[in-house]
Amino acid sequence: MFRKWKIEERKVEGRTTMNVRLLRGKYKGLLYHYGMIEIIPSGEFARLKFEMKVIEEGKTPCNLSDPTLVNLAGDILSELLTNPEKYGEILVSGESDAE
Repeated sequence: MFRKWKIEERKVEGRTTMNVRLLRGKYKGLLYHYGMIEIIPSGEFARLKFEMKVIEEGKTPCNLSDPTLVNLAGDILSELLTNPEKYGEILVSGESDAE
């Protein structure tokens, strides 16, 4: 199966970041990275609350309130978080965007 996204390293605002590039769908070509991530317990499961920063627009202008994009980004983040052996270095940078 062809992946819908891939990880790309990019220098952004003077530092190297790991970013997600969407490869298919409405927002094909969009490059973004996650900012603050919060895991909120919700009964048996958990809900993800996260910020996204757009690095490059894709074929469609980005709408960060579009549920399709938010759900896709949440699914990708969930994949990254539940597979630390594969993606651990990407998520733990030791840096914070907070000032």
